[in-house]
Amino acid sequence: MALSAFASPSLASDGDYRSGSSSVGGSTVYYYHYLSYMDERCGMNTQSHYRARAVGGIDNLGVEWDITNVAGGHMDRGSVFNSPGAEVYDESASHLVIGESEADFTYQNNGNSWTPGNRVFHCMSWTGGGLNAADDYQLNATETNSDMDLVQKFQSLNTQLNSNNDNAQLSSDFLSKDEQKNLALDILIPEREDEVNQFEFEDGTTISLNDFEVVSSVSGEGEEFSIDDAGITMTGAEDDSYTNITLELPKPAFKDGEEYYLSAHAMLIDGKTGSFDYGIKSEVVE
Repeated sequence: MALSAFASPSLASDGDYRSGSSSVGGSTVYYYHYLSYMDERCGMNTQSHYRARAVGGIDNLGVEWDITNVAGGHMDRGSVFNSPGAEVYDESASHLVIGESEADFTYQNNGNSWTPGNRVFHCMSWTGGGLNAADDYQLNATETNSDMDLVQKFQSLNTQLNSNNDNAQLSSDFLSKDEQKNLALDILIPEREDEVNQFEFEDGTTISLNDFEVVSSVSGEGEEFSIDDAGITMTGAEDDSYTNITLELPKPAFKDGEEYYLSAHAMLIDGKTGSFDYGIKSEVVE
């Protein structure tokens, strides 16, 4: 597929744009995922855009995407990959109206990989002032009660991480390490369990995301947020809030005769709109 020019999201609003970066096999890689409005900001005529980029090029990069309408019905899907390559770009046709776009990116280089994924929403798809106003939050048609439960748990974790009261850790509303792990797995397992199952322990046992352990939970806000344990930098809107859980496999993983270090992250991005971000990193042990 020929590359299209990557236009800036000049008609995108705060919640309709997600970007992240990391290092894969010695190369810095980036993803960009956004909606644009062809007539006016937050208008009905909508288009989705996807870009994967690697500085200097890597062995393989690409994106698979799927879009749904405001009622959750399927509208369109696509994928584009380049092996080797430095950049791919794809976009949907213009639709009336895209409610949600989901993207799964792939980066592979020198035996290492990173597979981030996320969702962005039409700026009018969320009501109640966004996820920051928990009492006012209402599900949009593309979500479920299960999604709402995950949102509330992440918000409780955010409060916990930002509490200055030591006694607050005893609150029944706060999440234990096991509860934080279960929260992360609720997001990761439907999206990334098959990928992790490709690895084995040294004794040949298939690895599951349940074998991972929480190594850190962090929160932050602003246009840029770095997660040191996950080796990821997120870029969003000025008023975005981030709550992230990083997990790692405590033992070496093996695949095709190579030894790997595996880690994962699950995050709520909480702003005027909100979305989950998730991914798996596999790094060759030298």
